[in-house]
Amino acid sequence: MLSGSEGVGVCWFEPMLQGSPAPLVRFSNVLYVPQLASNLLSLFTLTALGYTFTGTGHSLAFSKDGQVLFQATVSGRRIGQLLGRTLPALHAPQTAYAAAVAPLTLQLWHERLNHRALDAVERAVQHVEGLTIKSKARPQHHCPACAAGKQHRVCLSSS
Repeated sequence: MLSGSEGVGVCWFEPMLQGSPAPLVRFSNVLYVPQLASNLLSLFTLTALGYTFTGTGHSLAFSKDGQVLFQATVSGRRIGQLLGRTLPALHAPQTAYAAAVAPLTLQLWHERLNHRALDAVERAVQHVEGLTIKSKARPQHHCPACAAGKQHRVCLSSS
């Protein structure tokens, strides 16, 4: 981690395109640096991830796979401002421009959604556009993290 940073994580950005909210963009490996007064965005990192950007006048457009995903304005002092907002860490996005690389199983989403009950996970997934669970088979084993989280005290072994 970089000096001054307190963590690395994921950030969701809700762009505004032509005055309307656009599909969410997921940025990963984002540094959390509480001392910074504003957010920074690395153009070099974006291009390494397959983004392209074009500019005209005081405007930049960021594209991936030929589709404009977000835009920025550039002030006279050459300071860029993304058009949109960063979502709070607890916000659950309804749509996102991100690719799934792991098999989408009920167990995986149970873990990703903080070990929610399997029925609640199935209901939640129905409301996320573009997300399907490839295997709805119930896990055969119990979840050790769920068991540990429900434990009220350490078990004392009888001697």
